[in-house]
Amino acid sequence: MSVNLNPAKDIINRIGGVKSTASVCNVGYRNVYKWTYPKENGGTGGYIPSHHAKTLLTYAIQNNIDVKAEDFFKEQA
Repeated sequence: MSVNLNPAKDIINRIGGVKSTASVCNVGYRNVYKWTYPKENGGTGGYIPSHHAKTLLTYAIQNNIDVKAEDFFKEQA
């Protein structure tokens, strides 16, 4: 099993990129980039904030995009 240390990057790519993700979440694209940055660099450490995760999961379900709730978390080795 591979370990996904930055689930935000994977989900952003599946949604269609930074600008598409920003549009879905109604935020600026720089906010979306911050989700992929380490905490020590002002980011969220690879996690999507929970209120945006819910929005993105709903969008993915409605648009038949392969994103599941467990994709928002790091896998344990």
